[in-house]
Amino acid sequence: SCVGCVWWFGESKRQKVKHRKYEGLENVLLEWFQQAHGLNYPINGSVIIVKAMEIAASLNITEFSGLTGWVDRFRCRNDIVYR
Repeated sequence: SCVGCVWWFGESKRQKVKHRKYEGLENVLLEWFQQAHGLNYPINGSVIIVKAMEIAASLNITEFSGLTGWVDRFRCRNDIVYR
């Protein structure tokens, strides 16, 4: 788990299960990330934001902003650590 996840999600063992607003986008992005990571592509927050914006456009998601906070939460939800 990444640093800061406790702050984002709290320490409570009982958590409400939230429906993610951009679940489809996140699923596609995670699949892309796993492929890119497997090929040792250099990936950081900026690269993830650009790719997320491309995916959002392809899925006709117009209200997605790709802010840094969203990227941090995406990383935490998926145990992504930059190397």
